[in-house]
This record gives sequence, structure tokens and C-alpha cells, in this order.
Amino acid sequence: MPVASSGPEYDLLGYLDALPGQPLSHRPQESSAELPAGMASAFVQLAYPWVRTAGSADLPQGLAAPDGLLAGLLARSGLERSAFRSSAGLPVMDVHQLRPALRREQIDTLGQRVSLFVQTPGGFQLFSDVTTSLQSAYRQAPVNRLMAILVAAARRVGEDLLFENSGERLWGQVRDQLRWLLDGFRSAGALRGASAEQAYSVRCDRSTMTQNDIDNGRVIAHVRIDPAATVEAITVVLALDEGGGASLSMQR
Repeated sequence: MPVASSGPEYDLLGYLDALPGQPLSHRPQESSAELPAGMASAFVQLAYPWVRTAGSADLPQGLAAPDGLLAGLLARSGLERSAFRSSAGLPVMDVHQLRPALRREQIDTLGQRVSLFVQTPGGFQLFSDVTTSLQSAYRQAPVNRLMAILVAAARRVGEDLLFENSGERLWGQVRDQLRWLLDGFRSAGALRGASAEQAYSVRCDRSTMTQNDIDNGRVIAHVRIDPAATVEAITVVLALDEGGGASLSMQR
């Protein structure tokens, strides 16, 4: 299971695969929603099926794990098209065969929570770019990648303002910097909406904090975004405290 990490937990993404050449489920009627609960995570993509390539001849059963193929495809797509765009439909090179072969109904079912490779008349390609999350808002992998980018960028905004005096002036700075950040995402096509008001909203004032928060130097901002790749809006909560901490949480 290759794992890529660039810092805090929300930057961690794992790629998993099943046993070589084995079906993901021995029950054809099993839904992807019935995958083991411990496998459900917005930070995990399950790649399937295994692949036969020119370089896999010396491997057991002549098959290569698909996780590396998925990681490479996502990395290439991120560099060429931005990480918040879906990689579904992109072609994969140097693949000669997929094992086991999946029926159409298996592809439709497993593709809801498994990143599948399929063979089409035009060649091999990624059919679904999804996580194993049980929450639909985080099942689309490009949305999860967008959230990881946004959370990391918002955290840097918070860290830059940690030692400012709490009050209306600081709250205004937080709002302005977050709006500037989000407008860049909207301009790049990551957020849906003809205007900034439709794509996102930012609140950082007395309505987002209790008097206890204010008295203890905590600053809390609520950010609501409408990712282009999902039908649901997502709220991000940025919290700063006088002890020098910056934390974030995400809500549907």
C-alpha cells in the first residue's frame, strides 16, 4: 500500500489493492456500499483490478498491482490538469490485460467506491476516480483532493495571522485573505458558480464565535464552498487560538 504524505493527517492519501488476480468480492450481488467499514475513508482509494504490463512478466502470476498505476496517473493528471479535476476517462499506457475481467454490472457497482481500470474500444483507461468514503460528499476523489489543497492553504493563512491581536480588524483580515484564496480556486475552475457569491461564502465575525471564544483569543471562520465536481456544498471551519494553534474541520 503506497502512502503519500506531506504533513498533517488531511494530506495523507493511501492506495490499496486486492490480492493478485482475485475478485474483490466472491458474491456477485454484493454492493460496493457493503465493503468492510474499516476500509471506508475519504483518504483511501482502492484500485482494481490487477494489470498485466510489459514489466510485470517476472512478478507472481505475471501481474502488477494497480495502486502504482493509479498513483502515477493521478500525479500526471495533477501536474497537467490540476489535482481537483477528475482523472476518470484518462488513458493508461503499457497495459496489456486486466485480471480478473469484470462484467458490466460489476463495473457499475464497484465503481461507486473503487477506482477501476477498464478496457474500452479506444484502449485501457480509468473508469472511476473515487474514494471508499461512505459519505457521498467525499466519495469523489477530486473533491477530496480539492479539500486537501484548500485546507493546507487555509491553514497557512491562519498561521500567518496567529500573533495578531484578536478583534474586528483581525476578523476582517481573515475574511479578506480567505476570499482572495477562494477566488483563485474559482478562477481556476475548481468551484462552481457564475459569481463569487454563488461559488463560496466566508464568515468570520461574532456569529461564528461565542463570547468564550473571543475572551480566550480564539478566531473561527466558516467557509462554504460549492466544488465543481460535486452536487453538495461543503463547509470548512478554520479555528485559531491564542496558544499558537490552527485547526480545521470539514462538514457537509
